[in-house]
Amino acid sequence: MSGMGEGERQRTWPSKLAKAKAVAIKYYVYKKRQRMAMLITSSRIVIAPSGSVVPTQHLESAESREETLMGLSNKTVTVFSAVWVHNLANGESRGGVAEGKLTLGSVPSKVAYEVARAPQAAP
Repeated sequence: MSGMGEGERQRTWPSKLAKAKAVAIKYYVYKKRQRMAMLITSSRIVIAPSGSVVPTQHLESAESREETLMGLSNKTVTVFSAVWVHNLANGESRGGVAEGKLTLGSVPSKVAYEVARAPQAAP
């Protein structure tokens, strides 16, 4: 993948911060029956719309984020991530690779970005 150098330099996430970043699971990402007190921590998210791969770094700068999301509107994307799923109700933690399909629809960029960043999968 070329073109990652400059954008990465502008906004480099320290790996510890990236791994520890907790994302609250939103109702529109998970199926309703999975709306529990859970948190996920994710180290890498890759979105693959129509077979193309968008590295997380490309979504970290505002310009490419807007550009990418405009292309994703009303499309079904696949979200992959290496995640730990923590169930706060019973204290269990599980690791694995999450994969989910998600149709973004006509949603504001910020919401679409948050949805795209959050892995969707059955724990």
